[in-house]
Amino acid sequence: MNYELRPAQYACELLSGGPKNYAYRTIDTVTGRTDTDGKFRDITLNFNIKQLVNFDFVGNMILGTGESTVTVHTEKNIKRN
Repeated sequence: MNYELRPAQYACELLSGGPKNYAYRTIDTVTGRTDTDGKFRDITLNFNIKQLVNFDFVGNMILGTGESTVTVHTEKNIKRN
């Protein structure tokens, strides 16, 4: 995960739901800005999916205070040349 962070950033919170399923919150030491990101096995993340599967969703799922499943819909992007 170190390679995913810029030099002035560090992870201040990390949530893991198992191997290759994690979300983290970062803070920029220069600007003080916080941001969240994550990686989830078998889910291709785009803007719409990141609205459903995010740091807060993973945290609630791990703690058992939210939904335990989410259904994501993706477009089929197979193209031939």
